[in-house]
Amino acid sequence: MVYNTSDKLGIALACLAGVMAIALFLVEKTPATIVSLLLLMLALLVYPILHFAKRVAWRVVAFIGFGLVTLLFAWHVWPPKQADQSKATPKVSILGYEVILFKSNMNPFANVFFQNVGDKGQITICSSSGLSPTSADVAKVKKELESVTKGVASKGGGLVFSVEAQEKRWFTVMGPTLSDEQAKMPDGAAVLAS
Repeated sequence: MVYNTSDKLGIALACLAGVMAIALFLVEKTPATIVSLLLLMLALLVYPILHFAKRVAWRVVAFIGFGLVTLLFAWHVWPPKQADQSKATPKVSILGYEVILFKSNMNPFANVFFQNVGDKGQITICSSSGLSPTSADVAKVKKELESVTKGVASKGGGLVFSVEAQEKRWFTVMGPTLSDEQAKMPDGAAVLAS
């Protein structure tokens, strides 16, 4: 079969439409790039359909068929919905901590090392470490500390961090001012069991 120039043009445009379909797998999938490439693909198919389908009925079937195939293809390559960043949930994993107690001329403090193993977002650090418990009963102390911390958190207090996914950070929690008697205790004597 011998192809004339107009046949060759129709074949070339149909092949370019196929190239646009392949290009959809290679470019960044944004709604704008997908819509523009699909419209270009359909535009490239107009001449081949008009040239090779001689009867009107075949042309209508070809346009409807390619239109439906293009819609199905668009559904297949459309990018997934991005997660709403306002609903992003960071998740903190404590990597370790360093506690400094009973150093002369220094309040106790702890450095806490953490990593965000969740989504990008904000976390708030609340501490009631400035509270000097009046009881030696560990259960009462824990309850008192939890109560104060929840109160601070519910009122919007605390230190706010913006963290990226997988980012590692650290913060320092300062302890209470110790009395002279507490400061003379041996290292670790005031550490509460959890």
